[in-house]
Amino acid sequence: MSLSKTFPATIEAITDIKDYILENISGLNVNKNKQTKIILAVEELVVNIINYANMKKPEIVIEVNKDSYKLIVKIIDYGEPFNPLEVEDPDITLGIEERKIGGLGIFLVKKVVDEIYYKREDDKNCVILIFNLNSGVST
Repeated sequence: MSLSKTFPATIEAITDIKDYILENISGLNVNKNKQTKIILAVEELVVNIINYANMKKPEIVIEVNKDSYKLIVKIIDYGEPFNPLEVEDPDITLGIEERKIGGLGIFLVKKVVDEIYYKREDDKNCVILIFNLNSGVST
């Protein structure tokens, strides 16, 4: 099943986006830990879009595709081209004073999703997050 909803690109809309995701995973066998990872990843990417995308059209589209085995969340924005997968992972072995500013949120997203993809299509950024739901492991 595929669902799509458009939200204003504002910090105030984040609660509505999280509620939308949670509504769409209800009924699936998603444990609390996995729900937290899903919300964390979506929220981190949406906040980055709102703060940095320099959008031509201040909207974010959230598409949710689900079945009993996986959840696919597609986040679409109308900002400048930006591939989060090209952001260099921070050196987390360094002390906080020694680290470069930025990049930690995207690093965290990469760690909590099972798969992540980026594509640019029709002047839009599309980030695709895939979460395995029945992997036999409660992650």
